Parts: sequence; C-alpha cells; structure tokens
Amino acid sequence: MSKRSPKEMQELVFNFVKTHKNYFIFGLLAVIIAISAYIRYLPIPNLIDITTGKYISLELDSTIFLKYARIIAETGSLPLIDTMRNVPLGVNVANIGIFTSYFIAYLYQFLHIFIPSITIEYVDII
Repeated sequence: MSKRSPKEMQELVFNFVKTHKNYFIFGLLAVIIAISAYIRYLPIPNLIDITTGKYISLELDSTIFLKYARIIAETGSLPLIDTMRNVPLGVNVANIGIFTSYFIAYLYQFLHIFIPSITIEYVDII
C-alpha cells in the first residue's frame, strides 16, 4: 500500500465531502441535535421540588406557560382575561404569546395517551 501525501489526502477528503454533501450536512445536523438534546436533558434531575416532588420550571417564563398549559389541558382553551395578573383589571391573554402554552398542553395530551404517568410539569420542562 502506497503512502499518500498530505496534499493528496486533503484533496481526497475534500472530494468526498463535495460529492456526499447531503450526507455530511445531515450527519452534522444529527450530531448537533444529539448534543443539544443531551445538554437540555442534563439539569432535569435537579428540577424537582423537594417539598412537592413535582418538576419545577427553570425560569419565570416557563412558569406562566405552565399555568396557561394547565388551564388549556383542563378546559380546552384560555379565558380571554387572566385576572391573576395586573390585579384588579387583569391582562388580555390574546396580546401575549400563547403558542407555547397550547403546544405544551397538546403535547401533554398526546404523550399522556402513550405514557399515562407523565405529568404536565415534566412536559413543560422538556
């Protein structure tokens, strides 16, 4: 077996990547997704409230999304006014981003079919 020069090896690798560009891109994307999912999963065991045993949100925005997702999962929709915010007038929930809350509620309802023990708090943190 003959040895190739570094220049030949570089050209060989470049030609391989150039001819199999889609495989390289999808492989790189898969690696990035796997690393980000792993990083996102790391703090989950530490997000359990020791007083209740339930999962808690990592930051404040997720807490309001969880509150709204609970309401959506229980009733099917959100009320027009959230009276618990800006008391006594409340806040019109149509003026704030509620897509995340609906996504969490529907994801919970979907996953609950396959995993009956899953909680909405766990779905919120994943």
